[in-house]
Amino acid sequence: MSIDSVIAERWFDWQNACDAWGFEIDPEPTAESLTEVAPGVVEFSASSGAIVDGNTVNLRIDVEELWQEGPDPYENVSLERHGCHAAVIKWHLQVGDCGTAESAERLEVVPPDPNHLHIHRHPFGEPNYVKERNTLSVPDGWLAHLNRILGGAFEG
Repeated sequence: MSIDSVIAERWFDWQNACDAWGFEIDPEPTAESLTEVAPGVVEFSASSGAIVDGNTVNLRIDVEELWQEGPDPYENVSLERHGCHAAVIKWHLQVGDCGTAESAERLEVVPPDPNHLHIHRHPFGEPNYVKERNTLSVPDGWLAHLNRILGGAFEG
């Protein structure tokens, strides 16, 4: 498959996951807007409302993915799809409008170095410097995880 096929598949996965869990991608991608995105990139924001700890809050997801042709140079097969690999991934959920690290959950894939885990999460409720080793899940799996840690806030 080509990088374009992988990106089309990623868009399809994200669109289905957001629809299933009640998130609205804004602006909604169109064939025209997708041609304006750099090759190998999936990037969007989505939002929803939810009840967290008895309060109505805004939820915002920001997604950035950069896919490149070839195998993952760090030999992480879970980051490979159809002859391409995820070079960088940043999935970010912000709960509420305060914008603090403690009110966010993030999953990131970055080039490994001694001070930064290759695939890690910044757990909800923790300061930014807290990083936990993790694996990359499918978009729907990540949203299901977020729903669990938020106590079923956005049942799909």
